[in-house]
Amino acid sequence: MPGSKPFAVKKSRPVPHEFVLDAIASLSPRTHPMFGCLAVYVEDKIVLALRDKQDHAEDNGVWLATTKEQNSPACGPFIFSEVA
Repeated sequence: MPGSKPFAVKKSRPVPHEFVLDAIASLSPRTHPMFGCLAVYVEDKIVLALRDKQDHAEDNGVWLATTKEQNSPACGPFIFSEVA
């Protein structure tokens, strides 16, 4: 049909905390949506998850991906949550 679109175009969402990607741009990060967040990968490792949504705002922010060995009192005031 003239004037009709053959398929719907999905609007892209704004990148949460985009300044973080700007700061690590020299590392050539890749992003993928993951569980309501934006996962950030450098090479083959997930390094961050970025979240900024209205629901459960207490979960918003920049999540650091660490190993169990890296979660120590030396990490300072960060709140860590293990994912099994």
